[in-house]
Amino acid sequence: MKRLLMCLTALLLLAAVGCTHEVPSGQLTEDGLHVFFLDVGQADCTLIFSDGHAMLIDGGNTDDGAFIVSFLKEKGVTALDYVVATHAHEDHVGGLTQVLKNFPCKTVYAPVLQADNAAFTRFARQSEQQGGLTQCLRGTRGDLGQAHFEVLFPFEPEKEENVNNTSVVLRLTLGQASFLFVGDLERDAESRLLSFDDDLTSAVLKVGHHGSSTSTSYYFLRRVLPQTAVISCGANNEYGHPHKETIDILNQAEIDIWRTDTMGTVEAVTDGALLTVRAGELVKTAAVLSPTPALDIYYIGNKKSRVFHLPACASLPKENNRVDFSSREEAISAGYTPCSRCRP
Repeated sequence: MKRLLMCLTALLLLAAVGCTHEVPSGQLTEDGLHVFFLDVGQADCTLIFSDGHAMLIDGGNTDDGAFIVSFLKEKGVTALDYVVATHAHEDHVGGLTQVLKNFPCKTVYAPVLQADNAAFTRFARQSEQQGGLTQCLRGTRGDLGQAHFEVLFPFEPEKEENVNNTSVVLRLTLGQASFLFVGDLERDAESRLLSFDDDLTSAVLKVGHHGSSTSTSYYFLRRVLPQTAVISCGANNEYGHPHKETIDILNQAEIDIWRTDTMGTVEAVTDGALLTVRAGELVKTAAVLSPTPALDIYYIGNKKSRVFHLPACASLPKENNRVDFSSREEAISAGYTPCSRCRP
């Protein structure tokens, strides 16, 4: 019923505004917040534009640099207010060196100032021509035109063996619409983030780690409650991204999924009240909704194996061998252990 009401609301709004909310594919307009999830294959790159101000989050692999520079120029970008490298892996920082050679940037952010990584070293050296790197930690805030952003993770400078878990988590907001960018943050770091009472609710979630099953836990989705999820990954990539487990979790939560590997560059535009998402000829417009407190999630136990699962798990037992639990704590108290596949 909730989804039906959401759809009816969106249809009424569409009838009121007609089809004028679509954004031309050429240069950017000055109105609203524009977010482009670029198709850079098995990598990440997002261009954000608001009121004549621009931010770039990640820059794909080194070989993507020329494409990103061309894309920015096509959209009329002449300077960047912010460049954010979410973490030190090449598929996130590789193309940023080329970007910084072509565009002046006021502030270049990264969670670390140095890394044992050739692509990051080149990026850090090039950033010296723009005033150097600024470490991006929890509490960092800024404005982008009428939009504003806040960094929620990482908490403190610390040595982390898993580079993915140094990823910058950034929440960008205009009006009622928020976008959450999480880099390659994995589930154990998601849990650390969830230990704080931050408002994570966002209309759009940039899905972590290219849709890997290492990220995007149910608990995380219960806090973010996105309407739309965007996955950046390469067609037929060697990692099998996005993993079926992630797609199942997103489908279970009835979240619209947009993928760069099958749809190309994904564009999202909002005025803070309406959200339009497009990729090629596919366009969807809906109201930005006030999220409900939590997704309806429960747990299913296997009476024989004494293992409990998420409802979307591919390893669910037959109906006559199931027992339902209303919470994870209830399942564990009953002597059940979590499934190693869906990791409830």
